[in-house]
Amino acid sequence: MILALLIWLTPFSLGTAMPVGGDATQFFLGLMATLSSALAERRLPVWNDLWGYGFPGVGESQIGAFYPPHVVLYGLLSVERAYVLSLVLHTLWAGLGACWAARVFGAGRLGAGLAGFVYAASGFFVIHMPHPWGYTTGSWTPWAWGLAWLILNGAARRHDQRPSPLEGEGGPKGRMRGGDPGGAASDSSSDPPRRSSLSSDRFAVCLPPPGGKTSERSHFRDALLLSAVLAIQVLPGHFQIAFMTQATVGMMAAWRLLETRSIRCIGLVMLALAVVLPMAAAQVWPTARLAGMAADRRDYEYLSGFAATPFHLISLVAPRLFHGSPLWRPLVWDPFHTSPEEYLAYVGIAPLFLALMTVRREWRREAAVRCLAVVAIVTLILSLGPYVPGFGWLIRLPGFSFFRAPARWGLPMSLSLAILAGIGVDRWRTWARPISGLLLGSAGALIGIGIVLGLIELGLMTTAPSAGRAAAGLFERAFALRPWEGDPDFRSVAALARRPTADPQIPAVLERAGFRRSNTPRDVRSFEQRRFEIYRDELWASLAILSAVLVAATLPRLRPHVPAILVLLTVVDLLLLGSHRYVEVGPLRSLAEQSPVLARLGREPRGTRLIDPMRNLGMAAAQAPVQAYRTLDLPAQTLLGNVARGSLDPGLNRDLALLAIRATGASLRVLDPIEVAAMQARGISPPQPYETIADPALARWLFGDDWNPDRLPWADSFQVLTTAEAPRAWSTTDSLPEEFNGDPRTVMGVLDTARPLAAKAPSPTEWEIHVDSPGTVMLSVLYDPQWRASLVSPNGSEDIANILPVFRVGKGGGAWIGVTWNPGAESGRVLRLRYDAIDVRQGLWASGACWTAWTLAILYAMRRERRGARPATV
Repeated sequence: MILALLIWLTPFSLGTAMPVGGDATQFFLGLMATLSSALAERRLPVWNDLWGYGFPGVGESQIGAFYPPHVVLYGLLSVERAYVLSLVLHTLWAGLGACWAARVFGAGRLGAGLAGFVYAASGFFVIHMPHPWGYTTGSWTPWAWGLAWLILNGAARRHDQRPSPLEGEGGPKGRMRGGDPGGAASDSSSDPPRRSSLSSDRFAVCLPPPGGKTSERSHFRDALLLSAVLAIQVLPGHFQIAFMTQATVGMMAAWRLLETRSIRCIGLVMLALAVVLPMAAAQVWPTARLAGMAADRRDYEYLSGFAATPFHLISLVAPRLFHGSPLWRPLVWDPFHTSPEEYLAYVGIAPLFLALMTVRREWRREAAVRCLAVVAIVTLILSLGPYVPGFGWLIRLPGFSFFRAPARWGLPMSLSLAILAGIGVDRWRTWARPISGLLLGSAGALIGIGIVLGLIELGLMTTAPSAGRAAAGLFERAFALRPWEGDPDFRSVAALARRPTADPQIPAVLERAGFRRSNTPRDVRSFEQRRFEIYRDELWASLAILSAVLVAATLPRLRPHVPAILVLLTVVDLLLLGSHRYVEVGPLRSLAEQSPVLARLGREPRGTRLIDPMRNLGMAAAQAPVQAYRTLDLPAQTLLGNVARGSLDPGLNRDLALLAIRATGASLRVLDPIEVAAMQARGISPPQPYETIADPALARWLFGDDWNPDRLPWADSFQVLTTAEAPRAWSTTDSLPEEFNGDPRTVMGVLDTARPLAAKAPSPTEWEIHVDSPGTVMLSVLYDPQWRASLVSPNGSEDIANILPVFRVGKGGGAWIGVTWNPGAESGRVLRLRYDAIDVRQGLWASGACWTAWTLAILYAMRRERRGARPATV
């Protein structure tokens, strides 16, 4: 399994390549560079001074400052190597976890290996490879499931009358009862012999004997491990997968309560769940404080976005359909408020068939199968989001009201299917006529693909110019059932299928001026004209795997080897899927070595502010991009930043842009190739001193791997403009508005009459500003209530100054810092600002107290059980 995953991870597993482009370079690598520098300086990144105007680094959470693997990897290795090694290790950890969990749920060695590979190479990990939160948090889910099942199944083991693992499976009781872990006997004495799901192979020696105190004692240890795993899963940040894991463990507990009516083990699991958030308070508490200040966008429109649709469930058997050609996006993704980067629920054709057959044949006999099937069904329903009745009520509940993208519930569904497939491949030889299941599954897959393609073709036919309006009525009514208002109707979407293809990355005005990405004539045919080529390219692999399954099922000579063939087909299937990742590949070298623009920025003083199109990437060069991106946001001076990145054409627009650049405190502006080409097409030169830098790597990171196939010079040309003055602090005697309407002209007008002050930052959490007269000092740093200000006189005395937000839009956060003091204060003082991370300290104290109390409680319970234990009987 590990070897297969290393092949699946090629070339990253070879240590010669790294993910680039998209969110990898524009969000995460720059962010993790700030963690690496903080660890090198032996400090916590409580305040990230490079994130725009500064931002609570720990609170935003995706930096994962308290996550142990992050601390080790980014503390010891370069950012790029740590990033790649984290990807490889967490993928292997996910596979090992699913392998172990499959053994706990009853799979044998072959089935466990299959489950591990299927889970770690499933569609979720393919499309979320650019997102470290996906594989870091997702790698812990199977470990939590396995520990939870060990506890939950303990109640059933105490009443199980099977022989102990030391007695083996060959005894008469083992053959009679069929080894049901839930304690239910087989329905018919004619059933073929089956492995016990809890005493199969060598896994049996890991389990305590059924009944007795030894079994109960292990439950407390497992509860401690379960809570530790769940708490660690929270620490990388982006808590959605952690919440899903906790929710699915709760589903398992609820289902086992219905089946066994045993409260003790279920209560222990629920207690382990209850202590998770206090144990992870070091991360949760700062994030909760930041979420309380951040812009609240959690309305229905936001929470319903990026859900799976019944139409897209075809990806269970045809993963490349809708994911290959970019022409699908305006037709089958955008109208449903979702994207191909968020939904790919695929575990392989053979594992899907095996999982369905396992549920059908083992439901009555295996408690583990019933529990996994229930979790798979519930998570499938949850992934559909607004397409299921009751979604509006669901998103009012804690947890469900925090996160968008219901499609991500496909991760626990994939884990359920992977483990069920592992159980199925081991039970294959005990099933009567299993070939019929493969034939039915293949027929269902082919019918599903045919229905989806038929609906697309019918939609095109009914909206053709020659078709009557009534013919499209059914599709129009179906489109009207979408849970959003104001979206284009069906005819408008269908019209896009007939529109000639335009280059989405180059404005039409540049194309008319002769700026193209390639010398090769571009294919401008519409989707309608190219659709059969698209069908062929996106379906051939799925049809080939289905054909191979049918051949294995129908040829008599191959039937004895069908389980091995299905495992082999799964490996081939998922390796083919993994070759179409949503991430580009670059050499494993320093980003500054790959990008001349980043190397140029790296020569500037640390913390130089940028106006650029690179989002967070400037942080990798130790610079501060003003228009950086965050998930939990305090949108400070958003419109001012937009003006600063506006047109540099001579006239009013240029004047406003230069004033806005000065107001933001930016010293540099970076123009991308499209901006440079637009100015060249109009015969305009930049207004400030500038350098033109050819940077093919950066162009590819920003625009995609196929951006400039012919290496045309204009498509790789960036310009770096240098501004004359970039103050961070100003003094004014005018009153500054605490709140305003966001108009950037108001800010620029105030600063036009204000006097710049000399300011320096001795550390990311400190500022020193020399003031020589009373008034109000404004610092273009994000306001946070944890900033503290004081005036230090030449003789060393210190007075408290009043800190307040200025230029805040509405009642939320996002303002700059304003400071006032006693008008009678003497001149020549130094204004000192210090960021006091109270929330981080409180979180650390809460985590430490909870870990200590919970560990002592578990140890006390284990000690009591040991005192009352009776000798185990062999």
